[in-house]
Amino acid sequence: MHRKLVLWSVGIILGGTLLGSAGYLAATSMPDMRVAATVKSAVGVAAVKVLSLIPASAKDFVACTSASGDAAIAACTRAIDSGRFDDDVLSSFHTIRGAAYSLKDDHERAIADYSEAIRLDADDAEIFLLRGKVRRLIGDDINAIADFNEAIRLDPSASAFNQRGIARSRMGDYENAIADFSEAIRLGQHVTVALEARAGARLDKNDYDGAIADFSELIRRDPANAKLFRRRGLVWGDKGDHNRAIADFSEAIRLDPTNRDLYHLRGNAWQANGDMDRARADRSEAMRLMMQ
Repeated sequence: MHRKLVLWSVGIILGGTLLGSAGYLAATSMPDMRVAATVKSAVGVAAVKVLSLIPASAKDFVACTSASGDAAIAACTRAIDSGRFDDDVLSSFHTIRGAAYSLKDDHERAIADYSEAIRLDADDAEIFLLRGKVRRLIGDDINAIADFNEAIRLDPSASAFNQRGIARSRMGDYENAIADFSEAIRLGQHVTVALEARAGARLDKNDYDGAIADFSELIRRDPANAKLFRRRGLVWGDKGDHNRAIADFSEAIRLDPTNRDLYHLRGNAWQANGDMDRARADRSEAMRLMMQ
């Protein structure tokens, strides 16, 4: 859908004159991102000269595809109502307007636009993914999962598996959620998101060893992240391994020495280990930081 929209904008907005026929043919053979970059650059240079010469519907096309917020919504609405665009382009307009509504937390209108975009172009996985995200945000996990299923059927992307995993996890379907996160990790995209989500799902089903393995991999990827040491330390504590919990909280404190919560957590771990002197020392430091 979006490749068609970008190439259509080259032909209509630029009229084939700014890039020239050879340039236009070269653009159509580029990957999508390069086409988008070419169009963005060309439109930016030529907009002032061209906009006064093109009809209102084409001006709305430009505004719909380049503006944001209420300006994008208004321009897309005018373009949709103009009756001058085919279904592929109309699907793009509804998708863009739906995204603008979503950013305004107007979820009902966003879903309505995504649904119309799907009616016009039912083969675009991205629209199902977008609608599913909004449905998940409003707690409609059953219909969100249906959208993610369709997105995966059309394009089995890591993002779609992650989103379906989140919805499944929220519904308590931890096994299938973990399978989705694992597939996202296997695909090699959005791996950090998938690892964090899988760790959470494993915790929810009391798989402490699995959660620790995921946090350990996250720490390997980001060893300066105090929050990851904190989270792994909490899991070690849940397992009853207070020595390892203390080690993780200590590393988190080294990375974030003014975080009073970390001292409080380590103090609890010291107490669980029977070391009351160190527990009191950490709690005193937590209190001192709170009073600053």
